[in-house]
Amino acid sequence: MPTDKLKVCMVAAEAYPYSKVGGLGDVVAALSSALLEEGIEVRVFTPFYAHVGRFPLEKRGELNQIWMGARRCEGAFYVDSSESTFVNYFIGNEEFFNRAGIYHCPGSGEEYLDNFERFNFLSLASLQTLNQMEWKPDVFHCHDWHAALLPAYLKLGQVSGFLQNTSTLFTIHNLAYQGIFAREKFFLTGLPEDSFYPASAFEHSGKLNMMKAGICYASLINTVSPQYSREIQTQEFGCGLDEVLRERRNDLYGVLNGIDTRVWDPQSDPLIFADFSADDISGKGINKTRLQQLSGLAERDVPLIGIISRLADQKGIDLFVAIKDELDRMDCQWIILGTGSKTYEDELERFARRNPHSFSVHLEFNDQLAHRIEAGSDIFLMPSRYEPCGLNQMYSMRYGTIPVVRHTGGLADTVQDFDPETRSGNGFKFYDYRPEALLEGIQKAVKTWKDKALWRQLVRNAMSTDFSWRRSALQYIDLYQKAVSLKSLSRPR
Repeated sequence: MPTDKLKVCMVAAEAYPYSKVGGLGDVVAALSSALLEEGIEVRVFTPFYAHVGRFPLEKRGELNQIWMGARRCEGAFYVDSSESTFVNYFIGNEEFFNRAGIYHCPGSGEEYLDNFERFNFLSLASLQTLNQMEWKPDVFHCHDWHAALLPAYLKLGQVSGFLQNTSTLFTIHNLAYQGIFAREKFFLTGLPEDSFYPASAFEHSGKLNMMKAGICYASLINTVSPQYSREIQTQEFGCGLDEVLRERRNDLYGVLNGIDTRVWDPQSDPLIFADFSADDISGKGINKTRLQQLSGLAERDVPLIGIISRLADQKGIDLFVAIKDELDRMDCQWIILGTGSKTYEDELERFARRNPHSFSVHLEFNDQLAHRIEAGSDIFLMPSRYEPCGLNQMYSMRYGTIPVVRHTGGLADTVQDFDPETRSGNGFKFYDYRPEALLEGIQKAVKTWKDKALWRQLVRNAMSTDFSWRRSALQYIDLYQKAVSLKSLSRPR
């Protein structure tokens, strides 16, 4: 099928710059942009959250026949009127989406109790919007559990003939978050009651599992790195769905995320102190000095090591905290940005109070500081327990900041161990999930940093690695075409 005729409809909970909690919003936006550049016709459907109202949205139609069980829900759909061609569509519903948070209440930090209804409405309303627009995609690209029921609605005939049996690609961004709800919620889908039974496509451990439904009913499935696609088929990383994923292994692919090289470009980044490139890296030193000044760190020529992370066990923060005494003895500086577990936040603040000229801790979300950490650090640390893809290690390499990562998921796919003999590789990896292994990885990087000629070659290697979205977009186009050729022949359990 010629790509200039391919139509793709994405359905997701987030899309930057309108809505973003983590990497999902970045991926949806950057992939859509890359697909447009390849001649694909793309529409992106996300909710009209309260904060999205700051954009110039134009109402395009009413939605008044959306049923969840016996309840009729109403809403509307909008477009961003500033776009030259309408790509971003927004599903509005005052009750479900006019809130301060996307998934959680900002005040309590608790998940919204009606998250099932909210994201089920997103799928149903997206289908109705397309019917009213009379725009038929060749493929629905459904992202994570929030859109995971859409393939089931298409496959089980819950939509009109206009869209029925349209091919679907379901992307698993993080298998740990599955959209698990009480089985009574299944009534709100309007799907046949006998579709929910033990070991069915919708049931897992007695509850409704939206992620499982997406895996079972989608034409094709993919994860956001080849390594992660293999890991989730194992008991260790399968989060209880490894058997289901192994059953569909022939339909499961790994496509590595890219990064938006327009936003993350050290040659033109307006958020950093000085521009630089692989050919002229002098500006990186300026960024380091200014970052030290900004963060209250001593202006010294020692390795500056950055961490930008959710402060949680998944991200390996437990390993980092476990080697705090050894870190104190290293002649390095640390700058840490992120929020998360109160235990880890308190521990890191104690680090900073004890060594204010060596540790700088920022417990916040700060996009400008994130860019400056990537540009000014020498080394970047990502000791994740698991990592479906990861973006920061790619941002780091583009900015000549060398990653130290654990060999897992997308970190394993993107970071190649530096070999001082051949001078090949773009970072450092450790394998065992142990504090000692992390410490050895840091020490190896610091030792290499001291050899300036060797380090310059490593920086050049890292900055020349291609992580652009075009490479990933071409792989997605191939999957779309495969999905269309299959005509949704996935077999539910």
